[in-house]
Amino acid sequence: MKRVIKGIGRAIYLGIWILIIWLLASMVWERAACKMHMDFSQSYRKIDGYEKIIFVYGGEYYKRTFWGLKKIKGEIPDIDETELSETSEEYKKAISILGDDEYIRKSALSPDGNKVIVVEVHPWGYGMTDAEDDYFKVVDLTDGSVVTVFKGSMQFFNACWRR
Repeated sequence: MKRVIKGIGRAIYLGIWILIIWLLASMVWERAACKMHMDFSQSYRKIDGYEKIIFVYGGEYYKRTFWGLKKIKGEIPDIDETELSETSEEYKKAISILGDDEYIRKSALSPDGNKVIVVEVHPWGYGMTDAEDDYFKVVDLTDGSVVTVFKGSMQFFNACWRR
């Protein structure tokens, strides 16, 4: 009986240590992914012209790469950062495809006029806070497909198309 109790105690002890290590590793990973703008999904490659999508934050410009977002050096003068109006036909069509505009922070039309990139915010918990997951999605207005270009926790970028 002592041997069984001792074995259960060791299993619980080992389980607690594995849980602690897993929690620490996940916190380190989340912090690194947030600071380095990492996203390993490759769905963005399905979008024709994804190379022209530019992410803007604090006067710095980024583009989507295999690892996530990469800072672009130099000035990029040909970016249209104007948001689509909520009354525009393109915005209304994109929202009808997505289903709900409650959490759309920004939207911009592609140069060819067939796609809209939207910044969709999903807060952690109730109401809008700084703790949120941001999804940058491209809505194809011709076929109704939606592709996530980039997603991340607390990534406060604006997205637009290079002209």
